[in-house]
Amino acid sequence: MTMFRRFTDKKLDSLRARYRGDDLFRIWVPVLCLQEQQHAELNAVEVWSEAEEICRQLADISEHRDTEAEFLLTRLTDRHTAWQQAEGSGVTLRGKEPGLRTALLILTVLFTQLADASPDTAPDAADRNPHRALCRVLARILTNPCYREFAARLLGTLRRRKQDNEGRPIVLPVADYLDCRNPIEQMDLEARRQVEQMVEEISRQTIGIRSSLRISWEAYVNIWRQLCADHELLELLARRQPRSVQNTWGKNWTLVANVIGIMKETPCANGGTMIAGSNQQLSAKLGINVRSYLTCHADYSSSNTPLTRQQHERIKAVIAASYKLQATRDK
Repeated sequence: MTMFRRFTDKKLDSLRARYRGDDLFRIWVPVLCLQEQQHAELNAVEVWSEAEEICRQLADISEHRDTEAEFLLTRLTDRHTAWQQAEGSGVTLRGKEPGLRTALLILTVLFTQLADASPDTAPDAADRNPHRALCRVLARILTNPCYREFAARLLGTLRRRKQDNEGRPIVLPVADYLDCRNPIEQMDLEARRQVEQMVEEISRQTIGIRSSLRISWEAYVNIWRQLCADHELLELLARRQPRSVQNTWGKNWTLVANVIGIMKETPCANGGTMIAGSNQQLSAKLGINVRSYLTCHADYSSSNTPLTRQQHERIKAVIAASYKLQATRDK
């Protein structure tokens, strides 16, 4: 893991709007805010984001996820021994002990997320949790005699909260944080508005390829809605790329073309691929020269794509899931 970079105020505001619809997040907020105030820890949004990213990484592993979990404490400790400042290149050196405390804080939150997948509160519910192996690894780490006091104090504070701030009993629904749930369901109205605004812009900018689609326009727009619900991708889409005078839109044409290029190579339920036509034809219909971005969507660390390998794989997974959904509907 690379060094953690603190979030800007803008990113904190954006992610907070995404997370506050999550019941478990809201229960954790006062506990995490107290840690921030007393120990100069990460903001509650930053902690939740770190746990969310680990869930995303674990979800990408098809077998023996519990083995990967064994390495998390060391990796997170190293990641948080120093923090890069949100703006600029400054670095805050923290040391091993503060880094370890942050790692344990994140893993404790992660444990509750994974434990939340238990189907009910019956005595054997933990054994029926689809992530029981991961929970066992994390429980063993957190109950290590060297760490258990810290983790037990956090969980004890969490469990003592029987009512929310409005006086209502706290009842957490069953949630699988490793499942590819629709994050839009967890967003507040402002976060949803940001997603829909970007989806509308992309739809308008790419309307020229509608006749080349082998999937419905509704399915095409929904793929973009799912991609824009990913905060990292939404941030990338908001950046101007390329910076040429051709890019009058002012957003990330490179990334949009990358995604269209992936769709162009993805089979669709009714035969062929999701988008038909040559790169030259599609580029002409889009009204901007994006041929190299359509072709070289996996050319990481180049001007042809802003995507990392992991982000590219996430996009492919969303598009493939859309294909499977359409195939199921067409049967």
